[in-house]
Amino acid sequence: MKKTLVIVALLATAVTGRAQGETGSWTLVPRVGFNFAKVTEPDLWIGENVKKKPSNKTGLVIGAEAEYQLNDYLSCNAGLFYSQQGSRYRDAGEFRNMKTTIDYLNVPLTVGVWLGNGLSLRSGIQVGYAINTKVEAEELYNGNWEPSDVAGDASWYRRWDVSLPVAVAFELQRIRVDLRYNIGLNYLTHYGDVIPERNRVLQLTVGYCLDL
Repeated sequence: MKKTLVIVALLATAVTGRAQGETGSWTLVPRVGFNFAKVTEPDLWIGENVKKKPSNKTGLVIGAEAEYQLNDYLSCNAGLFYSQQGSRYRDAGEFRNMKTTIDYLNVPLTVGVWLGNGLSLRSGIQVGYAINTKVEAEELYNGNWEPSDVAGDASWYRRWDVSLPVAVAFELQRIRVDLRYNIGLNYLTHYGDVIPERNRVLQLTVGYCLDL
């Protein structure tokens, strides 16, 4: 019986998340993972009756955030991340592999609410700056698919992006898994009245908690 109790206790310890840091403590969390990016108003009409749906554009996200523990239930977080975002259409009528790649430096500022056993909810505001924007596509020309220079212009896109991050995070033995959805608040292009696109990014990262 005692052995059974010991085994159960060890299993419970193994599946219990790391408790949040002590009040007034700092934690650094390097994180790496993937984005699954789309944009709002994504349907592309070819002619009057053919509608094309976008595909998720997968990209890398890497960076780190610092966390300050306010009390047993609340923490403040600030980070800096390199994030590959954009949009993609595999088939767009006379174009194919139509892809917009926007590389951002994102600064998320969030508040974490700890629910116990390593589980927390997080939200706040995120400001991003585009360090690189590229528009690519292939165009059907004389029966052949060739790189197109008329599918889009990178100068259409704004440098700054503001979004609302909503996340759930779980920690186990100092490993933090963070799943968040970044909801873009501003138009991506200078022509928002014509192309009302905003970022929508599902992000999954894994990090390691370092006490400072």
